[in-house]
Amino acid sequence: MATFESFPRLPVELRLKIFALAIEPRTVNIEWSRRLRQCISSDVPTILHVSREARREGLKTYQPSFNTSLESRAPLYFSFELDTASFQWATFGRKPVRHIKQVEDDCKKLKYMVIDSSFRLNQGLELIKFENLRELQISGCTEQLPEGLEQIKLFEWAFEPLSGNRSPESKVRSRNVPLLTCLDQGDRCRNHWWFSDWNERCHMRETPLGEVSYWQLTFSVINDMANGCLQDRERRMSDTSVASSVK
Repeated sequence: MATFESFPRLPVELRLKIFALAIEPRTVNIEWSRRLRQCISSDVPTILHVSREARREGLKTYQPSFNTSLESRAPLYFSFELDTASFQWATFGRKPVRHIKQVEDDCKKLKYMVIDSSFRLNQGLELIKFENLRELQISGCTEQLPEGLEQIKLFEWAFEPLSGNRSPESKVRSRNVPLLTCLDQGDRCRNHWWFSDWNERCHMRETPLGEVSYWQLTFSVINDMANGCLQDRERRMSDTSVASSVK
């Protein structure tokens, strides 16, 4: 690739505009380093390595985050306005929440995150920490559609607590419900057919800050449906109900 040797002689204003154009949204893979005892990422913004001038401009957008600093052995540079976090949960051990507590303040700032549909995140409880998410992207889905999936019935049953009416007082100090996106197949995904209904009815709705049960239900359902097992839960509940009535 040819080098533009005249770049340093361009007017400062033009150079700054070029640097600004180099800043784009990224998906940042975040791992836990047992050796360093901190979050790390190999996804370093290119602009931070071009020149001192470019680095100075880049640091206006990308800051050392997730409990790292410029003095850290491996700073993790992240933009909460632009970047999507992809936590590599397998590196966080059997209890990811133990490490997430160390970076809880930054987790609250996250607006965009991607999770793999095959990882259940302990029934979604860890996701409660990410209370300001605007978009939750699901990856790793399959074309397989669970048998006997009664779409409308399941949707109404699963999300009734979130889509129901609440008093005006309940909207004081609230969290927003995030937009859901299937990265693999988008709106055509057969496994995530319900995302469009969710986004239309629940996206950016306010849920009471103190009522964690809403978030536990929300993300438990997300993980269950992403893995195609919500209908099994409903079937078991129905069987239990029938058995109880017979007795």
